[in-house]
Amino acid sequence: MKRKIYHAVIYIILRTLYATYRLRFTGLENLKKAQEEHPQGSVIFALWHEHFLAGIFSIKIFKPCAMVSPSKDGEIVARFVKKLGYTVARGSSSRGGKHAKNDAINALDKGTIAAITVDGPKGPRNKAKPGIVNLSKISGAPIIPISPITESPKIFEKSWDQNKFPKPFSKIVLRFGEAVHVPQSAQGEAFDQLRDKLDDQLIQTEKIAEGDFKDWKKLPSSPGLGF
Repeated sequence: MKRKIYHAVIYIILRTLYATYRLRFTGLENLKKAQEEHPQGSVIFALWHEHFLAGIFSIKIFKPCAMVSPSKDGEIVARFVKKLGYTVARGSSSRGGKHAKNDAINALDKGTIAAITVDGPKGPRNKAKPGIVNLSKISGAPIIPISPITESPKIFEKSWDQNKFPKPFSKIVLRFGEAVHVPQSAQGEAFDQLRDKLDDQLIQTEKIAEGDFKDWKKLPSSPGLGF
């Protein structure tokens, strides 16, 4: 009973915060191009764990399938994102990974977007784990690096990911980077190079998103038709 109340209170607090955020989108041409390259229009969103909270709110309009850790903290996240319209695949690099991968593949086959914090749940920071590259290889869905950048966030510097918490009434820019395509033949060194490429693309996308704030008034507040 206490846990249910705790979850309900967190949900109310976060939904109240969300109502104060202002969101803009950039790089939509990269998203649309990648969707056109998959039979069901499926893509895999990749983001750093440090932008986790801004990411949850920024991509909820896409109703994605989120890969969520099977930990107790993950249970809170899973309950919350389900209320936002997400579907959930529970698993991580160390627990339940195979089951979560299968759930994500099934979602992608149905045309659902998948979303993964690629350096979670415990790091190392800003270094993608191989799971997302393998998921792209199996499913054929391109990876889109995304950066939901918050203007002047609260940074928890002692956390492993230096988590960035969007303050009330924050501006958030969600940038879609250039797609990373993983062929079914990728293995060994070629596979590792694609993972390194994703890291580079995420860093580049983050830098561009930070610069996009200067054009805030010109940026669209919606990703457009179909979402």
